[in-house]
Amino acid sequence: MSRKAEANHGSKFGENDMIRGLRKFQISPNVASSERSKSMKTLLISLIALTATALGATAQNAVKLELTGNDQMQYDKKELTVTEGQKVTLTLKHIGKLPKVAMGHNVVILKAGTPVPAFAMKAAPAAATDYIPADEESKKLIIANTKMVGGGESASVTFTAPAAGEYPYICTFPGHFGLMTGKLIVKAK
Repeated sequence: MSRKAEANHGSKFGENDMIRGLRKFQISPNVASSERSKSMKTLLISLIALTATALGATAQNAVKLELTGNDQMQYDKKELTVTEGQKVTLTLKHIGKLPKVAMGHNVVILKAGTPVPAFAMKAAPAAATDYIPADEESKKLIIANTKMVGGGESASVTFTAPAAGEYPYICTFPGHFGLMTGKLIVKAK
């Protein structure tokens, strides 16, 4: 591949600039040190620009959401909105006072079309697993879930937002799913 073809072959984020900078840095030992210094500066600036661009793209693709649950079996939000492919960190804060054994809360985000009452019935006897059903069929219906928390506690889960659509979320503590429900709205990119 010719040098011209190589220079045009790179991808975005200034890769061509980095290649040119590397070539300049590899100039024969007969080149003056000031030329090497310029080449090194070009290379360093290219690397910094590439890193900053990549980090900026990652930061824009992340979102932090917060949901609270209380002793009246209510979430503070009935809808959460994200964009498909985003890295989502969801934090559940239990703002009540009752302990986990009496009034525990979690957030379980389910795949679209999941029969919520049937899933909740499978979850009800699963105290040992924070009311998350242990059978493989049920596990396949879960996009993400927090652990069970009591009054004054919080828990977070990080996941990648699925394809555009609406996904139900519920608390699986026995009897809570009727009131503690909402939907995760995932918008297309």
